[in-house]
Amino acid sequence: MDRLRRSGATERVQLDHLVYLQTWGNRFTDAGVQQLASLQALETLYLEEENLSPAAFDFVTRLPNLTRLGVPIEWSAENRSALRVRFPGLVR
Repeated sequence: MDRLRRSGATERVQLDHLVYLQTWGNRFTDAGVQQLASLQALETLYLEEENLSPAAFDFVTRLPNLTRLGVPIEWSAENRSALRVRFPGLVR
C-alpha cells in the first residue's frame, strides 16, 4: 500500500469487507490504484479522480463482486466508451 499512500490515498486498514468505495479529489496514480484489487468484497466503486486514465482501471478484472463502476463526470466520451467496452454493464 506504500505506492497508493504516496499517490494521495490513506493506508488501507481492515477494509476486507468493504462493499462500497467512492473517492474524489485525491492525487491517485494509475499505478497506485492497482492496489485496490485487494478489496475483494467491493460491489460498487466510484473513482472520480480526473487525472486517472482508463488504464487505471486494469485492476477491476480482479474484483469478482463488482457490479457498478463510476468514473469522473469530467471524463471525455472516448474514455467512458473505452471502459464500457472493457466492462460492459459496469460503467455508470
